[in-house]
Amino acid sequence: MRMRASGDPYPRSRRLSRAVCGLALTAALIGAGPIAGTATAEDGSGSVDSQLDSSRARLANLSAKSQEAVLALEKTQGLLAVAKANLASAEASAAAAQARSTQLEGELAAAKKEEADGVARIKAIEAQQVKNTDIRNNIARQAYEGSGLERLAAVLNTTKAQDLADNMYVVEKVNDNQNAVLGELAANRALAEEEQRKLEEVRRKAATLALQAQAAVAQAQAARDEATATRNELTSLQKAQAEAAAAVAAQRSEEQGRLDALQAESARIQAQLAARVGAQGSRGSDSGPLRATGRFAVPVGGPFTSEFGYRINPVLGSSELHSGLDIGASCGAPVYAAGAGTIISAGWIGGYGNSIWIDHGGGLVTTYNHMSAYVRTSGSVQQGDLIGRVGTTGLSTGCHMHWEVRANGVPVNPRGWF
Repeated sequence: MRMRASGDPYPRSRRLSRAVCGLALTAALIGAGPIAGTATAEDGSGSVDSQLDSSRARLANLSAKSQEAVLALEKTQGLLAVAKANLASAEASAAAAQARSTQLEGELAAAKKEEADGVARIKAIEAQQVKNTDIRNNIARQAYEGSGLERLAAVLNTTKAQDLADNMYVVEKVNDNQNAVLGELAANRALAEEEQRKLEEVRRKAATLALQAQAAVAQAQAARDEATATRNELTSLQKAQAEAAAAVAAQRSEEQGRLDALQAESARIQAQLAARVGAQGSRGSDSGPLRATGRFAVPVGGPFTSEFGYRINPVLGSSELHSGLDIGASCGAPVYAAGAGTIISAGWIGGYGNSIWIDHGGGLVTTYNHMSAYVRTSGSVQQGDLIGRVGTTGLSTGCHMHWEVRANGVPVNPRGWF
């Protein structure tokens, strides 16, 4: 049995990447690349919905209410897993953004100290320049007021050799000091220009770091907000999961009744067909021994939506046999006889809804269930004869064909017969 798409009682999980564009912009300004752990993918709800689509075939035997309850629970469980992963990513993003913000604040403080130190060095150089300029001005004034000949006369105007030597030494020292002052003035001028260049570079760096630090603070706050929103969403999903689990538990009684009814119906069919085989046994079979591969054709065009076999009932937790193949098709689609035989039953059969049974001889019977209309209700048919229309009668939750193959009344996997 294949269910129809049911309404989703829980909204899609909010996309957790809503702040990513803003974070990417500030990250570009910071110039440090994407923050580690930033969530850039979708929230995963699309993937969850895809998984639920594949689950519907597994839940085909459940009643409509049970299907809705189980799918709602499974969806919240899937979204819960996505939200937990996104929370870890958001928290990592917040931590990385805060670390980057702290780093930039430290770099900005260091740049400001470097700027202050540069300003202090330039002031010291300027003070020395003022001092040296005063000395230079004195030298110039002295040079203007006296000539080199007068200085030389002062040196030569002595009667003692020792005094002459001493005076010459003094003159040389004065000249040396004058030259040193002039050289220091030139050197300090060059040093001041270099310090000024360095100061301007440091100030540009500090201005850039200030902008980066401001952006990093905004990014860290956005990442914290995102983590908080994700944490709140996780709490909401946990509440929804508890409610969905309670809804599934509430379906246990109804689901047990449905399962008991189906099992009783199947057992009745099995006993009825077994009795028919027994009655035919004395007359023999006109179809020869049972054989599998290639005997039947698939009666409806469409995909197989639920396979034959045992599966765990998610409401009851018990093992349950899906006794045929479900074939997806729209209501009204043609249903053809899978093989040559005789229609032995055409009517309402409990959870199977409108059903046709075809006896193919040798204890082999095919059944066609949940039909919306009959085209043939009795007589012999050939493989490919139109016998009815696809429907959703009985315990069905969507248009499809539930096709069974029974050997001596016992359901067998139809896949072994075509």
